[in-house]
Amino acid sequence: VKEWEQRRKERERAAEEAREEKEIAACTFTPDIGKSQRMRQGSSRLFEVARQQGSSSSSPSQRGPSDFTPATNTVRRSMRHAREYMETNVFDRLASHGRRRVSRSRGCEMPSRKAETRLSEVQMQTIMHSFLTRQNEREARRQEKLGMLEREVRADCTHEPKICDRSRRMSVPKVTERIRSKHSESREGMLRELEMSRPFVPVVTAKARRARSRTVVEMSYDDMSRRRESIARLARTLKDRKEAEEERRRSVNSIIRVPDGPLNEIPSRLRLDVERGSDYLRRVAEERERRAEAQRLRQMEIEAQELAQCTFRPSINKAPPNGGGRERLSVMGGVKRGSYGSVMKPHET
Repeated sequence: VKEWEQRRKERERAAEEAREEKEIAACTFTPDIGKSQRMRQGSSRLFEVARQQGSSSSSPSQRGPSDFTPATNTVRRSMRHAREYMETNVFDRLASHGRRRVSRSRGCEMPSRKAETRLSEVQMQTIMHSFLTRQNEREARRQEKLGMLEREVRADCTHEPKICDRSRRMSVPKVTERIRSKHSESREGMLRELEMSRPFVPVVTAKARRARSRTVVEMSYDDMSRRRESIARLARTLKDRKEAEEERRRSVNSIIRVPDGPLNEIPSRLRLDVERGSDYLRRVAEERERRAEAQRLRQMEIEAQELAQCTFRPSINKAPPNGGGRERLSVMGGVKRGSYGSVMKPHET
């Protein structure tokens, strides 16, 4: 297995070297990294020379090379690798190291910073000087265009209004006012959107409108206590009715010894009285009424439980007193109706 793995690695290495040689053969860029040549050769240098000639012809004066030397921090003695790196010449370091192998995983990635070609100090100064010169020229052209545009605008506008200091202060609102107005507008918009997007609109009945407005404490604690009292009262009523029904059932279903004698003397379980008639129908009607009352009480208990679970508590303000309405009700209360719907006054008979 190890020999097969070794042969596989050798085949992969040979294929990788062949691929790299093919890529290098197709590459036309051949950098010169020798000690004798310290300036870049090729199309970039020709382009730089042509650009400098064009800038020198357009500008009346050309500044010389800058003699500015920035102050740099010294390398500490503990940084041994950094001191060795600074003492070694870049061209010697590039010439000493061979071609680096590029792995398959990093073939499509950007080259690392260590593998990039570093420029010499003279080249860096030349590039920086050309960059600053180009920036200054562009800024000068920009300022010239702005001045020309301003002169044209001023030539067209001959009227110069005089604005007092008070008008200037009024035209520029305070920062706090702008923030407050923006906040109020956003809040109103949010409330408007909330009002439009609200799907549920409660229906307030006439009884709820007539009722007085209550506080949160009254709606929470007082209502809950009243509901609990009504539920407890209904539970006691049902318990008493069940006990009475059980007692009645035991009295009806009790086993009675049948004595010897005529049939009139024998008590009936249905409480039939042959001479005076039977009260069976009356007892059936009472039983029906009792069951209906028990069902009504159960329904009231269910409704009370549902109301206790309800979370909707509308708040309705009390309407102002209406004196005219009370007078109208009092007047209508004194009116009586006669036969066939005719209205009769109080003094009429």
